Amino acid sequence: MVTIADAPVAEGDAGTSTVNVVVSITPPATGPVTIEFETVDGTAVQPGDYQASAGTVQIGTGETTAVIPITIVGDVTDMVDETFTVNVTGVTGNAVVEGTGSATVTIVDDDAPVVAASTVAFVSGLASGTTKDQPVIARLGDQGYEVTIVDDDALAPASVQGYDLIVLSSSVSLDKVGTKLTDLAVPVVSWEGYLTDELGLAAKGTETPSAYTTVDVVGSGHPVAAGLSGSTSVLSSATMMNQAAGVAPGVVVIATAERGRPRSSQPMSAPNSPPAWLRPAESFEWTYLSPPQSLANGWAIFDAAIEWATA
Repeated sequence: MVTIADAPVAEGDAGTSTVNVVVSITPPATGPVTIEFETVDGTAVQPGDYQASAGTVQIGTGETTAVIPITIVGDVTDMVDETFTVNVTGVTGNAVVEGTGSATVTIVDDDAPVVAASTVAFVSGLASGTTKDQPVIARLGDQGYEVTIVDDDALAPASVQGYDLIVLSSSVSLDKVGTKLTDLAVPVVSWEGYLTDELGLAAKGTETPSAYTTVDVVGSGHPVAAGLSGSTSVLSSATMMNQAAGVAPGVVVIATAERGRPRSSQPMSAPNSPPAWLRPAESFEWTYLSPPQSLANGWAIFDAAIEWATA
């Protein structure tokens, strides 16, 4: 009795590999047995998924098995598992085929799903971005984000509604941003320090009386703190900052500067509730991002905020 067994095979990412489909005979052959076979497309089709094959294999006297080698074609496209069949089309010798005489070969997809890049609307004071914007835009691109620059002249809720994240440059004009993003359910990361009230973080503050190169990271347990804590150098040269006031309920303070007043903070995602200016999506403000003066720790907090906001 001749039987043919199903066989699974990993697809592979490139080139070709071989799957051996086993043909068996019981009891052992008393003389040579020749088996004819052919492949038939299923959800897997040749030549893209495998190489078509037809021919014969032989089981010798006293033997019990033979293999039919089929070539599999690899690729990196994520898809469902696919199948084709190998049919026994004839037997010559002292044997008969059991059952259908058909084996299913399953090509097991081993490619990782393709994850679409998060889209970022980068709002700038210039249509092409300022000189200080360029390192940030490049950094976002290097990290896999798909960045579109939006001139603040053209900023409107509808122009940024479909993005996964909005990044506000320090070059934007406050009157051109205003409250356009306040009720928009899209996360915002900003390094313009005078939009804290419009972003639902805190009441508008004033400029610090002193310039700083360090912050005190007080929210070390939050992902945006990037594993940092305590006094942390973020800039190579001292910069004046806006000091926020009247932090909104639900806001987590990440870092402080002058007299412990919050400098960088963000609420967890929360519905609108008193006060009415709490945004319906994540917001983060980090005015210590000041290319080219930004140090590694400053970039680390910015990177962590981007990852947190797009998670």
